[in-house]
Amino acid sequence: SYVMRPFRPGFSLHGFRKMLGFTGWITIAGAFTAINNKFGPLVLGRLLGTAPTGNFYVGMALSDLVGRELALPMVKALYPGLSSLQNDPAQMNRAYLSGVEAMSMIVAPAAFGLAFLAEDMVTFVLGDGWPMAVSVVATVTPAYGLMSVLSGVQTLAMASGKVRPLVIRELFYFSLQMPLLVTATVLYGFKGAIWATAISSLCYIGLQSWLYAQVTGDKWWRPLWSAHRGILSVIPMAFWFLFFRPDIASIEELPIMGRILMDVVTGVMIYGGSVLI
Repeated sequence: SYVMRPFRPGFSLHGFRKMLGFTGWITIAGAFTAINNKFGPLVLGRLLGTAPTGNFYVGMALSDLVGRELALPMVKALYPGLSSLQNDPAQMNRAYLSGVEAMSMIVAPAAFGLAFLAEDMVTFVLGDGWPMAVSVVATVTPAYGLMSVLSGVQTLAMASGKVRPLVIRELFYFSLQMPLLVTATVLYGFKGAIWATAISSLCYIGLQSWLYAQVTGDKWWRPLWSAHRGILSVIPMAFWFLFFRPDIASIEELPIMGRILMDVVTGVMIYGGSVLI
C-alpha cells in the first residue's frame, strides 16, 4: 500500500476535534436511523397482532431486496471515490449525480418490475398462503426503489464532512413516519400500514433532496433530474403490466416459472427500448 500511495504516519492530535465531531454526529444519526427502522414492528405488533405483523415484515424484507442487493453495493463503491474529491466540491457533486443517474437506470426498473410480478415472485419464493405479503411488495417496492436511487446522498454528506444534517433528516423522518403509521393503522388496519409506509418512503425522497441541497448548496431537484431518464423509462413498462398484460391468457396458462421468465424478458425489452428512445 505504501508503494501505491506513499504516506509516513506520525502521531498528532491535530484532527482530533474534527474526527470526534464527525463520528459523534454519525453515531447520533445512526441511532435515530435504527429507531426509525425498528420502532415500526413494535407499533404494528401491538395494533395488528403477531400474524399480520409477520406478513408485513416478510413483505418489507422482499420490498427492500432491490435496494439492499443493487443500490447498497453501488453506494458503498461511491464513498472512496467521493472522498478522494474532497478538495474539488464541484467535481464531487458531478460524480455523485453521475452515480444517481447510473443507479436510476438499474434500480428503478428492478423495483417496479418486482412490484408488477409481486404475486408470482412471492408465491415462487415463499409458496402459497402469503396474500398479505404480496400486497406489501406490490405497494411498497416502487417507493423503496425510488428512495434507494437517492440513497447515495448520505455518502456525499460523509465524504464532504457535513454530517450534522443527517441527524436533522432522521429527526424529521421520525416525526413524520411514526404519527402517520400509527394513525393509518388505527383507522385502516393492515392496508393503512402499507400505504403509510409507502407514503412516508416517498416523503423521505424529499428529505434526501433537502439533504443534498444542504450539503452542496445546489438546487434540491438536481438529483431527481439526474434520475429522470431511468424513472421515466419505467412508464411504458408500467402501462404494459397494468393495462395489457392481464388480458393475455396464454401467459397466464404457463407454469409460474415460465410466467416469471416471460414477464422479466418482456419487461427488460420494453424498458430497454424506452431508454434508447
